[in-house]
Amino acid sequence: MAAKMKSSGWVGVELDMDSSTAMPTVTKVVPGSPAEAAGILPGDLFVALNGVKFGKDSEQAIEKAKKDWKPGQSVSYTISRNGLDKKVEMTLAPMPADIMAAYIGKHMLEHVNMQLAENPKK
Repeated sequence: MAAKMKSSGWVGVELDMDSSTAMPTVTKVVPGSPAEAAGILPGDLFVALNGVKFGKDSEQAIEKAKKDWKPGQSVSYTISRNGLDKKVEMTLAPMPADIMAAYIGKHMLEHVNMQLAENPKK
């Protein structure tokens, strides 16, 4: 998991996904990230990635595109802010070690908690 994350391109946002529309809303922009450099702000709605609109019908296409991301690669998001659409370009970066460690730690804790819930001590 860590090797894949280390070699993947990183944007630097935390998102809240609307389950009914499959549209992500930015909840946090990591300081010093490509997203911050591109002017992304909390509350921005991601409308499209490289021209592919976010939505239930495009989830596989979006995931496929993100799977091949590499540091140094340019990507284009269409965002909606205050009802106006805007195209922003950014260059993906490698994920910083501290953010990767926090993500992996959170992921591991979620799995431990799931296992404990599935197999409670009698």
